[in-house]
Amino acid sequence: MENFFKKKMVFHVRDLGGHLVEIETFAEENFLSTDTVRKGVPFWIGASDLLNENDWQWIRSHTSLSDTD
Repeated sequence: MENFFKKKMVFHVRDLGGHLVEIETFAEENFLSTDTVRKGVPFWIGASDLLNENDWQWIRSHTSLSDTD
């Protein structure tokens, strides 16, 4: 079931002409949370808690968001 939703999410974003972002550095997080928001540019992050409620993981690398705090 998780793969179905993951693929659907990725394909939907691609249909819109984008990619799901996986934040890897504080600089990337800062850019997204300040520059893009200030300019009114929407963004989606590539994270999901479909496997375990409240256990957010990046959909590409499968690492926990808590590992990237």
